[in-house]
This record gives sequence, C-alpha cells and structure tokens, in this order.
Amino acid sequence: MPSRILIIDEVHSRRTILRVKLLTARYDVDAVDSCKEAYDLMDKRRPDLIILASSANTADYEDLCTSVRKKAATRSLPILMLGGPDTSVARFTALDLGAEDVIPDPVPEALMMSRIRSLLRRATVMRDLDLQADTLRFMGFHESRRARFAPACVLLQSDRGDVATTLAATLQAGLGQRVRCVPLFFVADDDPACPAPDLVVLDATQGALDRQQLSARLADLRARERSRGAATLVLLSAESQDLAALAFDLGAYDVIVGQTDQQELGHRARRLLEVKDMHDRLTKQVNRNLAEAGRDTLTGLSNRRTAMAHLERIAERAQDSGMDYAVILADIDHFKSVNDRHGHAAGDQVLRAVAERLVAAARPDDLVARVGGEEFLIALPDTTVEEALEIAGRMRRRIGDSPFAVSGADTKIAVTISMGVTVDRRDALSGCVFDALFEKADAALYRSKSDGRDTVSLADQIAAA
Repeated sequence: MPSRILIIDEVHSRRTILRVKLLTARYDVDAVDSCKEAYDLMDKRRPDLIILASSANTADYEDLCTSVRKKAATRSLPILMLGGPDTSVARFTALDLGAEDVIPDPVPEALMMSRIRSLLRRATVMRDLDLQADTLRFMGFHESRRARFAPACVLLQSDRGDVATTLAATLQAGLGQRVRCVPLFFVADDDPACPAPDLVVLDATQGALDRQQLSARLADLRARERSRGAATLVLLSAESQDLAALAFDLGAYDVIVGQTDQQELGHRARRLLEVKDMHDRLTKQVNRNLAEAGRDTLTGLSNRRTAMAHLERIAERAQDSGMDYAVILADIDHFKSVNDRHGHAAGDQVLRAVAERLVAAARPDDLVARVGGEEFLIALPDTTVEEALEIAGRMRRRIGDSPFAVSGADTKIAVTISMGVTVDRRDALSGCVFDALFEKADAALYRSKSDGRDTVSLADQIAAA
C-alpha cells in the first residue's frame, strides 16, 4: 500500500500543487487547510507523514504536535515543515515545537522528495518496533519507552583543522556529550581504540566532498561493521545544497545546509542520538523477549501467546486509525496422514517448511503464528477484505502448488491448506470480541474443510448465506 501523507496548508494554490506532485510520486495524499480539519481527518485516515506549511498558526501547530505525540497510534508520526525564513533561529523554533525537520523557502523539490522518503523509511521502522514493543509490554516485559540518552560516542569527521576544533567544541556544548574530532575519511574499523560510533557528523562544508565522494563516504559508513548502525548528520555549505537530496537518499539521518548555531546543531544531534538510543533499545528488547517467550520452538514462528497479544494491539490501533484488520486461520489438510505414513520427523519438517512459505507470502507488517499442532494464525493490520483474500489465496497457492522435499523420504510430500478469513475493526477490549472474532474465522475454516479443503472461505460470505 502507498504511504499516506497529510498536507496542512491554508493557501489553496500551494496546497493543490504539492498534492499533485505527491500523487504523481504515487503517494496516497490528503490535503486540508487547517489543523482543526486535520484532527477530524486523522481519526478516519491515519497518515504516515504530516507536511505542515509554515503559514500555519503557531499555537495550532504546537497543539497538533502535542496531540500527535500523545496517541499510541501516532507517536512515531513524523512532521515535516515547509517554508519560512532560511535562518538557524527559524529552523530551531520549528524543530523545538516538534517538527522532525524544516525545509525553508524556497523549497527545492528534489530535496523535499528525498526528505519525505527518508522520514517515511525511518517512521516505518520505528512504528513496527513500537508495535512489537507494545505487545511485549502487554505480555509483562516492561521497559521504559523514554530515551535514556546515555553517554554516546560522537565522531566529527572533518579536515578543516582549527575550524573543525571549533565546530567540535560547538557541537559538544550544544550536545552535552564528548565529541571526538577525526579526519574526514576516518574508518572506525581501523582503530581498535575507537568504540562503535553512535553519531557521525560529516563536515562536507567548503566543498570538502563532491557528489561522488559524498556517495562513497556514506556508503562506506554503512558497509563497515562498527559504523553501519550509527546515525549520520551531514553538514553542507549553502552552495552544495543539491547534495542534500543525495545524502538523504543514501541513508543520512539528517542534513544541515548553510550556517547553523549551537542551539540548532545541538538540538538536531541530540534528537538523532535519542532516536538511535530508542531504536537500539526497542530492537534489543524485542529480540530478547521474543526469543525467550514468544516463539514456537519447532517453526520459529510466534506462538499463540504472542499472536493474541499482538492482535490485541492491532485491534486497539484500529480504533485510532479507523482501518480494518484481518485474521486468517489456516489448517494443513490431512496432516495426520503425513505423520502416519512418513513419521513424526518428516511431519515436523513439513510444518517448518509450511511456516516458511506462509511467511514468504505475507507482508512485512503481518504476523504469522503457529497456534496449534498444524494450525496457523495470520494477523493482518490495516487490511481490507479484498487484501485479506488476496493474501490468503497467495498463501494457499504457495503451500499446495509445490510438494515438500523431506530428508529420509523417497518422494516429495504434497500437502494443501484450508483457510478461514475474517475482517474486524471493533474495540479489542469490549468483552468477548476475540471469542466472536475467532468463532467467525473458525467457522470460515470449517466451511473450507467442508467444501473439499484446499480453499479459502470468508466469514462474511458464510453469514450472508
């Protein structure tokens, strides 16, 4: 599904032009002329990114940012501000109010589009991690979501001598962290005494890097084991503004073009460290706790406990976003005969292979879980009936169209799978909603079995019949 962008701009002509540009780039776009109208729309259609014109009322803008950050469903939602004067003070004011970034007038289209792509990539990662972390907190694995901002390794890579020393001091004062100044082409992997950096600031001002060199420098940071996880902040001269779009598309977390001061530089660097710290902790928390408590030992899929908690979080978020979500129950047909004819070891191999094919047919945000002997559950957030049926059909074909090679068996083992689909958007906490939801999915699965197996049935079609 295309990412959804919400434009808030009281100037009709400017709003229309931007909407057309984003539609041409294949985004799903909503456009309104006030923050008040945006509130009403966000309750129905949750955006992945908000673009706010600088002409918006400051008080309304601050209220919007506060509201967005308070809701669980939107707390990772980035806000990009367009327009306004090109001064460090003006940029800092927008950042301090809650914008993820600000692009002052005149707004270069290439830079705007690359920044949109960059923010959407990061927001997707953080939203997915946040959803998984919410699931784990619901299961009892508590850990604060606040950034701890622990002591970090910050590298300023610059070849400007005394100017670099002054810049490092400015960065250190604004950041409150020790900053190590190293040459522009420094490689952390080559220095055993240098810890893995959390933030790398590339000083590409004064024409220090041309287009090819900047590409090589950013690519090298991502390729090296000790620096690939670092947040990257690129400093560019006003004359090199065209390199900003390239930097974002190559993975830079942030770019500052032109003159900056201690406040803005410190704010941006501090924000990058906070985001990285939160990302790292969420990743470790999710990986550690899921490995301990949330996995089926045979297939490596989520188990029933994880699936139910995750599905409840999806249902809660559906109330905020207004989006449907779907549940698929799937059961391998005649699986007992596989165990009887080929043995339980072969049956286990088939279960693992079926799990792999289901995951391969799912989308990145979908959850595939083993909830019984040969029964699987697939939770599909933000999914319509048509999309759920398409995914279920794809999974059914992946299983049935190609037999499974099993070690110790003379021939490949052919199996099929039956599936029941239901779509729901009701409150996850309203009594027996999950009982009703699974009754519908189970009834649809039973219909698939009754209709000869190796088929997909939709719960609503059964109810209509």
